[in-house]
Amino acid sequence: MNCQPTVLIVDDERHILNTLSRTLRSKNYRLLTTDSAKTAVDIVNSRPVDLVIADLKRPVLNNHQLMRIVRLISPRTQCIIPGATDSCRARKAELKNREIDALIAKPWNRDDLKQTIRFTLAAKLSRYQANLYQMTG
Repeated sequence: MNCQPTVLIVDDERHILNTLSRTLRSKNYRLLTTDSAKTAVDIVNSRPVDLVIADLKRPVLNNHQLMRIVRLISPRTQCIIPGATDSCRARKAELKNREIDALIAKPWNRDDLKQTIRFTLAAKLSRYQANLYQMTG
């Protein structure tokens, strides 16, 4: 993972994309945004992405399907999904099955969002360092 992690935000609501971008712009992230699951897949397929935050409601490709595709293309990419309280049980099952790495409650709080992103990226870095140590040690 390079010094500036790449974060891809996928949301079919443009105002949410803009809000998340503004929230994360001051952090040391390379931000990519799209309102299309297909474009998100193309991005992950064409360049390294450290983290995907997705909140899609469209029936063509929902969060669950997108994250499975992301995992197939890029198993090391971390995945975060905002989840409404009524969907938390299903989201926790996805967490347990490692289909997603973190869940952010909706409506999200900016500080919680930033902390979840930091922790998720830190966990990725820790796993990378542990794997590197095993290979060289």
